[in-house]
Amino acid sequence: MPMISPSPQTFGNPNHSPQTKRFRLDLAISTNSSHRSS
Repeated sequence: MPMISPSPQTFGNPNHSPQTKRFRLDLAISTNSSHRSS
């Protein structure tokens, strides 16, 4: 199974999960802040 894959299994990988969740969380916060500022 390739490490680099567009499949959801990549997000379930313990090696990628922390960074991915943190990135998505920060992205969501940034998006919410932008909408609130508008």
